[in-house]
Amino acid sequence: MQAAFPLGFAVGAGLLMLFAKKMKRRGLWMLTGITLTGVVMLVLSQVSSVTVALPLLFLGGLVSSICNVLFGVMLQSEVPTEVQGRVFGTLGSLTSLASPLAYLTSGLLADRMDPVMLATVAAACSVLVGLVLGAASPAMRRHN
Repeated sequence: MQAAFPLGFAVGAGLLMLFAKKMKRRGLWMLTGITLTGVVMLVLSQVSSVTVALPLLFLGGLVSSICNVLFGVMLQSEVPTEVQGRVFGTLGSLTSLASPLAYLTSGLLADRMDPVMLATVAAACSVLVGLVLGAASPAMRRHN
């Protein structure tokens, strides 16, 4: 099961490479990817069948690649070349730190509440973040 998400991510990244030059309004695509990742995870949090979970995990990886890859592309295009190393180094450090903190937090919360509810709330927050960012940032929606 753990291979389904990264496989979907790889396929999504490959599709983005194929269509990158034709893609318009990348900011809107990125926000859509954030929102759809949350929607897929929201559905996944309610599933108890491996047969249903596998394609959802694949789809989750695919839509997650949209926001992740496009975020990197947007940073590269917007951040001046002379500071890109520092910006990407800092971002890499923060994302490396985020995973263990998320594991710690979710582990502690799962001891105190239903894990399915925790996954549902986390996924709903992802949907909310995508929608709020989309609504609050017209410049992001228009970013190319």
